[in-house]
Amino acid sequence: VLNVSVALELAALYSHKAKENSTDSTSADLLFKAGELYMNAKHGNKAITEFKEVHSRFPGSERSATARFLKGFVAETVLADQVLAKRFYQEFLTAHPQHDLSDDAQMSIDMLGLSDDELLQRLKSGASI
Repeated sequence: VLNVSVALELAALYSHKAKENSTDSTSADLLFKAGELYMNAKHGNKAITEFKEVHSRFPGSERSATARFLKGFVAETVLADQVLAKRFYQEFLTAHPQHDLSDDAQMSIDMLGLSDDELLQRLKSGASI
């Protein structure tokens, strides 16, 4: 069980530490962890901000592409903003068309706006999602 107040405090600490040592090689990891904590605590806008920092400030980081993908995931699942989610997923696909998460991003775009019943029908019929 996530203790939200502890998670938020830790996320803020990670973010502050990363910004304090902006050239340190661990800053991308700290920002990514802050984003994950905010995401899990359902603070979507803060999560997106941290993930954006990762791919903007550390484009060569191994966390960069995943952070870009997670912006779409957070917009979709935490903020329930399908328009923003689609935009973020499309940005991810444009920047990282061959990434392991590309199929997931495309599937998420294709599923946006489907009701549970529509999704179930597609799965039962064997149609691609």
